[in-house]
Amino acid sequence: MKLGAWRHFRMFSDQRFDWMGVSLADPASSGMPGLMRGDFGVYSVFEQKLYRVGADDDRAIGVFARASYRPPDRNVIDYYADTGLEFVGLSDGRPKDKFGLAMAYAHVSPRARALDFDFRRLLTPEWPPRSFEGLVTAVYQYELRAGWTLQPNFQFIVRPGGGATGPLSAFPGKALKNAEVFGLRTVLSASVARH
Repeated sequence: MKLGAWRHFRMFSDQRFDWMGVSLADPASSGMPGLMRGDFGVYSVFEQKLYRVGADDDRAIGVFARASYRPPDRNVIDYYADTGLEFVGLSDGRPKDKFGLAMAYAHVSPRARALDFDFRRLLTPEWPPRSFEGLVTAVYQYELRAGWTLQPNFQFIVRPGGGATGPLSAFPGKALKNAEVFGLRTVLSASVARH
């Protein structure tokens, strides 16, 4: 397990109030978020191989989990966690192929959520409050030949953006539906291109 922390000393925007302490949803607000000096975060990472194929350290089944925290007054997401399984080279015929499954959870900070409720109270009762974003993903990395891989993936996103766009975004307060995303990536190493 690995534990860590980081810190920044620049200025960060308050997630609810302007520089006078007035809610950004209030018509009397300046519309400019208050500034706070510095930000920090703490995180932990856990990785463990559960099963090895023979004596090969690369071919295995592994599990991972990560979690992090940031102060809610200056961050839209205050805590985040993900976990998953990775299967590498389980078939003797495809020793470099990889398959992974993962889930993630991102919590909208109470300060950002409170701003949504300010907009709901002051602007319209239909304003959608943000809460969390969830993700389930599956990916397969197929080695076409040495140094050339093709990687299709699928993601199912629950409540993108926490369920709505942020109040200060280009399309403020727009409710967002769950989403499915299909992707395809290929990587060709320089050594393959020379042959």
